[in-house]
Amino acid sequence: TPSTTVLRPYSNATLNRSVEVNVTAAAGLAPGLYRGNVTISAGNDGKRNVTLEITVPATTNLSLSLSSTAANVTGITQAANATIAFQATANNTGNATARNANLTLSLPAGWAANTSSHPCGTISLSGSCTGSFNITIANATAPGSYLVNITASWQNPDSTFSSNLTSFNVTVNATPLLNTTPANLSARIPDGANATVGNVTVLSIGNSPLE
Repeated sequence: TPSTTVLRPYSNATLNRSVEVNVTAAAGLAPGLYRGNVTISAGNDGKRNVTLEITVPATTNLSLSLSSTAANVTGITQAANATIAFQATANNTGNATARNANLTLSLPAGWAANTSSHPCGTISLSGSCTGSFNITIANATAPGSYLVNITASWQNPDSTFSSNLTSFNVTVNATPLLNTTPANLSARIPDGANATVGNVTVLSIGNSPLE
C-alpha cells in the first residue's frame, strides 16, 4: 500500500495551521484504489481521523511530436537517392509510468533508415524520449507524396499495451534528366557524299519521363 508521511508537526497551536501530507506509491504498485486514514491528535482534545483515498491509474498516454512534419525532396534520379533527417519525441502526458516504450518506423517499399526502432524503456510521468532518424529515399522513386509512419508503443501499469501513430510526409518532386550515348560521333565523309555517322541513344535517367 502507499506510504504516508505527515510533515511539519506542531504543538501548542493557537491558530489554524496547514499540515502537508505526502504519499509515495511504490514503483510497480498495482493499479487500483487505496484507502487509509490520517490521524490528527491534540493532547487536550483527543484526535480526528481524515480519510485518505489514493488512486493508482491503470493506463497512461504517450503523445508524439516531430521536429518537422514534412520534407520536400528534389534530385532523385535513376541512380541518385536522397536522405532526410528528423526527430520523434514521445511525451508521457498521462497519469502513470509507461514501461517498455518504443519508437518504430514504417517506410515505403525500397526506402531505408539508420534504424527502424528506438527503444525508450521506462518513461515516467511528464517524461519524454527522443529518437533521431535518417531516412534514405531510394533512387528511381517516382514523383509523389509518401508517408513515413512513426509509432509510439508502451506497456501500461495494468500490463495492457497501447500505441499512438503519427506521420511524416515526404514529397518527391519530378526530376526529368536527359543523357545521350555515345557522347561523341566521328566519321570521314568525302565531299559530295552522304553517309550514316552512327546512332545516338537518348536516355531518360531522371525519375520522371522526358517530354
